[in-house]
Amino acid sequence: VMTSPLGYVVLVGLTWAFFNHMASGIRHWFLDIGANYELQTNKNSARAVLVTGIVLTALFWAAVFLL
Repeated sequence: VMTSPLGYVVLVGLTWAFFNHMASGIRHWFLDIGANYELQTNKNSARAVLVTGIVLTALFWAAVFLL
């Protein structure tokens, strides 16, 4: 069932959730130490979390399928 198209969608979604949660945790760690409180910097770091989650997910699945 995991090799079906629906299984791959679920696995990619779980992988994205993992990487997005990791990147968000790093962002919040920077907020906890007092950085990124300026509005534009905060917005940029939020965008960076989204992009990081997507890029790391794509790299992970590229490695899975190509290696």
